[in-house]
Amino acid sequence: MAFSPDGATLAAAADELMGTSIDQSIALWRVSDPAHPTPWGRPLPGHTGSILTLAFSPDGRTLASGGDDGAIHLWDVSDPATAAPKGEPILGHVGSITAVTFRPDGHTLALTSSHRETSLWSLDVDLAARRICGITKGSLTTAKWRGYFGDDIPYTAACP
Repeated sequence: MAFSPDGATLAAAADELMGTSIDQSIALWRVSDPAHPTPWGRPLPGHTGSILTLAFSPDGRTLASGGDDGAIHLWDVSDPATAAPKGEPILGHVGSITAVTFRPDGHTLALTSSHRETSLWSLDVDLAARRICGITKGSLTTAKWRGYFGDDIPYTAACP
């Protein structure tokens, strides 16, 4: 479970508050009255294993989730009632994701896995584009952009 920075929203593996055995989705709860939490929207699906860790970004607009499937999902929760995925899951880790946390500036995600792997992921698209421009020697075409960022982030002529 994790509270948003303003304390108004609680994110939980769906079974935590819903009493179900399905813990592969995330439920968002409005907790302005702690005695009577109210669900926000529908549960967020995406994980193929149990969810083990949740963290809100410092501005409360992004939620990170990690679990037994070794994937990290990022969610746009700027409006909890219409929360949605932010891009594709971050994959390639060994073991379960046991902890995620945001750097105070919100541009870096730290994670650790059950195999004692610790990683830092930059969430700053502009910084990532500059790094990719260096790797591609300044030839970041639309096709290469989609290969790195997918279709969720519109192409920007990032390389000078």
